[in-house]
Amino acid sequence: MIQFNNYKINLTNKIFLIFALLLMSLFSIGCSNENSNVKSFGKIEKKNHNLQGRLLPTPIAKNNVPLQTSDGEIFMLERDTQDKVVLLAVGYSSCPDICPMHLSVLAGAYNNLPANMQRDTKIVFLSADPLRDQEKISSWTQQFHQDFIGVTSDEKKLVEFQNALKIPPAILAKETENSDNYAVSHASWITVFTKDNLAHFIYPLGITQKEWVADLEIIHKDKWKINN
Repeated sequence: MIQFNNYKINLTNKIFLIFALLLMSLFSIGCSNENSNVKSFGKIEKKNHNLQGRLLPTPIAKNNVPLQTSDGEIFMLERDTQDKVVLLAVGYSSCPDICPMHLSVLAGAYNNLPANMQRDTKIVFLSADPLRDQEKISSWTQQFHQDFIGVTSDEKKLVEFQNALKIPPAILAKETENSDNYAVSHASWITVFTKDNLAHFIYPLGITQKEWVADLEIIHKDKWKINN
């Protein structure tokens, strides 16, 4: 039997949580509205498929911009995830809300996938904060699940990688150059690549474990379809 994590939250807290999630989502994406790469995301048509994600106007191919694990191992998205279903999130380990929320929900969903689907699913977390995360991003990501992949890179490659996937490059909100206590404004969605190595969907904040499991099973069986 599939089991999902349950949290006891009273009605007032539920309302507050929903309001907070909406604000976080608006802030994380809103800071990047001027980025021409994501203007088309606002034109995504109404849902015309059987998944929870939002269909991209044009599929996005994986790229081989070199990233690094905390051990210095090179990771390339296209090279290292061929023919896999890939869920890619961008953020940073000091994120107080969106990033741990995404990874916690994905860990629960991943644990409830059949073993064969787990083997063909890669969860990748890209830190846009290499200064603080270079030495710990892999271990931090694996706190949520040992199979998850945590990577980062230098600023130039991070921008190149995000631009290639039409993700607005994250912005470090430093008050002073030497400040080590700062936030990072980043896109709050998860980019989902199907087995054809193309991203067809982005998933907003708020997808539940149960919805992820249902959608991933459909994706793995290649039964998602676009109704023209």
